[in-house]
Amino acid sequence: HLSISADIQELQDVLVWAHEDNEQDTASWNNLKTLNLSHNAIESMDSSLQILIQLETLDLSYNQLTAINNVAGLPYLRYLDISHNRFSSLDSLHLFAGKR
Repeated sequence: HLSISADIQELQDVLVWAHEDNEQDTASWNNLKTLNLSHNAIESMDSSLQILIQLETLDLSYNQLTAINNVAGLPYLRYLDISHNRFSSLDSLHLFAGKR
């Protein structure tokens, strides 16, 4: 389980930096099951999410998201909290629900 609240604006600021900073920790990122990035300023779900291949729970509530992206590459994701963001529509959400 990992929780980060540091006024982050980009997912890649945390995920790519941490992944590249120490290649020995790659297994830790690959095995992470729960990630809480709520209460930041994240504006998009960028492709850096793809390193979290075992992720089951992702909390992105209370951010600045306007679209849902890069979720299809998370085959084990079971819980996604995207409440309290800036979505105008969630019409495409059904495309990601139940994917495995």
